[in-house]
Amino acid sequence: MIFKSQRHTSYKLAPQLKFYDSMNSSWRPFYMFSNFENLRSDYCNTDINGLRFNFFKDNLKSIFDEVDERETGVIVGNSTAFGEGTSSDSKTISSLLTKYTKRKYYNLCVRGFNGQQEIILFLNMFKNFKNLKEIIVITGINDAILPEYIKSTSSKIVPIYGQDQFERSMSDINMGWKIRIIKKILAPFFPHRAWNKMNKLNLISELSKKNQIKDYAKNYDEIIFDSISCNLSIWKMIAESLKINIKIFLQPICEWTKKQLTPEEKTIFNDEIKNKKIKKIFEIANLEKYELMNNIFKDLCNRNSMFFFDLNSNIEMIENRNKWLFNGNFHLSDLGSETFTSEIIKKL
Repeated sequence: MIFKSQRHTSYKLAPQLKFYDSMNSSWRPFYMFSNFENLRSDYCNTDINGLRFNFFKDNLKSIFDEVDERETGVIVGNSTAFGEGTSSDSKTISSLLTKYTKRKYYNLCVRGFNGQQEIILFLNMFKNFKNLKEIIVITGINDAILPEYIKSTSSKIVPIYGQDQFERSMSDINMGWKIRIIKKILAPFFPHRAWNKMNKLNLISELSKKNQIKDYAKNYDEIIFDSISCNLSIWKMIAESLKINIKIFLQPICEWTKKQLTPEEKTIFNDEIKNKKIKKIFEIANLEKYELMNNIFKDLCNRNSMFFFDLNSNIEMIENRNKWLFNGNFHLSDLGSETFTSEIIKKL
């Protein structure tokens, strides 16, 4: 998640949350945005690409500066796998996997990414990987919520954060100055019109048309299914062409695990839902949506003969299940990162 908020009570419990809430994103071609580059702090550091440092051999280093002869793996995902909520770079899933296994793992995760953006980033960075043997994809939440959260003109592809603003900006690029003036005057009275399509010949006919923004509300599940199906097909092709393993994990979401909340988790959650945008996301990312995502991934991974595991599924078997694992509904505490890393290691 990439929303800013003022969570003063939460900041006392987990000071790093104030840093994450203040983080900005940078524009990037093709995959649209990334984590802000060259960040330096006690909590999080990024390189020139906005990729988070790993804690490696008792030092923090850019993931591409690490010199090691070990086999490598890539962690692909959004803010959960990026490590939002953890107190330092050493507590991310990629750093912990590097610490506890024989492989070194690149943190190729960006806050707010959907599944397709994760693939594009991997392809853009592929040339930098050394001795790559495994891809671990920890994903799900943004594909689950974005079709319903962002009003997009596309009926088949999961949108990105900010796509509504992007589409509005792009529609104005080739608009003539006369239409710009007409739009400024008439837009409040004629909402949802394709102003960029208008000219002096079709102005009246375009204005007389009814709402031109289609409502895909009934097709949210279809959009999610089609998008995940496409993404998994691409991952399968990548894995087969590179002859490497790929494992898909449905990321842990606190509500989806149905765990008993600790006092710290309750406090942080209550702070989160004070933000109307986050509250709306909570409402979309409900247990019904969880069942949908789990079934889609399970079905499609089975069809494609790909490994899949739902990290929400066996919380009752986890030793730390009643402890402070989440710094928000979608992000992990240090103990949560350690705990779910251990669950991932069991499946490697």
